[in-house]
Amino acid sequence: MMGLLLILSGIWFGQDVKAPEFTKWEFARERIGHKVIVDGELWNRTGAELADVKLTAIYYDGNRELRRSKTAKIAKVADKGKAAVNLEADNVPNFTRYELYVEYGATTRLYVGDEKSPMPSLKKAAPAALTLISQKDAVPKSSPGDGVVTLVVRNDGGNEADEPTAVLDFKVRGQQKLVRVLLDRAVAAGSEDTFEVTLPGMEAWTALESRLTFLSSEAGKFGEAPPNAKEVAIRNLRIVRLVDGSGRITGTVKNGLDVVVGEVAVVFQIGKTDVPWTLPGTLAPGELRTFEYYVADCPSFEGGGGYDIKFKESKPESAAFAKPPSVKKLGSKPVETRQVKLPPPPAKTLNKDPEMDVKNPAKGEYAVGLRGLMVVEGTYGKNNKYTGDVYLIRFIFLDDEGKPFKPTPTINATIYNKLEPYGKVQRIVEKQQWGADATKINSSTVEATTIACDKKSGELWVSFVRTETPVFEPRADITLVIPDLGIWTWKGLSGKFEVAPRVADRK
Repeated sequence: MMGLLLILSGIWFGQDVKAPEFTKWEFARERIGHKVIVDGELWNRTGAELADVKLTAIYYDGNRELRRSKTAKIAKVADKGKAAVNLEADNVPNFTRYELYVEYGATTRLYVGDEKSPMPSLKKAAPAALTLISQKDAVPKSSPGDGVVTLVVRNDGGNEADEPTAVLDFKVRGQQKLVRVLLDRAVAAGSEDTFEVTLPGMEAWTALESRLTFLSSEAGKFGEAPPNAKEVAIRNLRIVRLVDGSGRITGTVKNGLDVVVGEVAVVFQIGKTDVPWTLPGTLAPGELRTFEYYVADCPSFEGGGGYDIKFKESKPESAAFAKPPSVKKLGSKPVETRQVKLPPPPAKTLNKDPEMDVKNPAKGEYAVGLRGLMVVEGTYGKNNKYTGDVYLIRFIFLDDEGKPFKPTPTINATIYNKLEPYGKVQRIVEKQQWGADATKINSSTVEATTIACDKKSGELWVSFVRTETPVFEPRADITLVIPDLGIWTWKGLSGKFEVAPRVADRK
């Protein structure tokens, strides 16, 4: 007998970031006092009520912070509710862009806007980064019996990892036995969780390798037959792709007929690929049976999809019942992560216009200083791959009269992540690189080898590393050589990478 053929709605979507949105954002400026006032509206689409929401705007001219607003607070916003936002900042010069930090609970969201696109746009945090910290296993006391695997899972990325799934690769009697287990709804960003997985009916294994995966993208909703349809059909069908490329298909098969059916065979159409699956045993009239089926290599979602179901009238036949694995969460603790945080206000001397405030402490001598560290955050490309963050150092070169000049130095650096060596780099500055405009640097244009000049300050911005490491705290040892002028050395640079201009260490 032929069953229902259901077609997908054709809508496939990636992992959604549940963050507030802004439906209104209007700037007004008072001439007296140069006050900037924002009249906005926040829409809560996080899926839960928000409480004690804090909003702070920081205004910039290029990469130099000008002013930040007073922090505005919203007591509560119901799910799908809206709330007025009013921000004020005094004595704000003309700004070219702004950042908006929205804090609620343990979460901080960063939004950005500029002169061309004034509405706040959510800037994605670093992706989830799920790591297996440790595993401990206990084979069944009698075979077959209950085996136990304890996993410690860490997410030190910037977003929660939805539907974390353990892939347990057992070796039983010399054969591979692969078991996939959904651990939880999500592992929060900056969390280390411990799970105890109990596997009933397992034979003793001689080896175990474990790995982790989590939700990457999901199919849209499927159409369903009417509730009382006299047909065999699948309800609550859901198809997802995991970040390791595998797929998970779940749902419930319902027998809406008045007879027992068996040999229920389903062909799922995912994109342009057919994926067959057979329901074991038979279904009594009106019976519902849930299922979970994993596909090792999930086909592309492009091209829509659906399913075709076939069956035969049959005599009752019981299917062998396999008790599914169970999961118990034993604990959770916070860990360091790359989550967005509201930066502290800069020191008063750091935001002076460098063009007006450059001084050479040793007149008659050439000097080199470090004006700070910049980070250009990456973007998400195809397959949700993060391009990585690029770190740049801002150099200032002063001649014997205390004025900025444009040398062609060679820079050698040893880079560390905290205390661990990360790599060695060399940058040879050529004359034409001083013509590159530093204000054009952004996530789309920056490279690990970018060198450019800030025309306003006379600084040279030099990229030295691109990293995808979830937590990266750069330290550096740097040697800079200017032919005929001298050699400058900085050891143990960290934090803000700021060192006042000084003369050469040796010539």
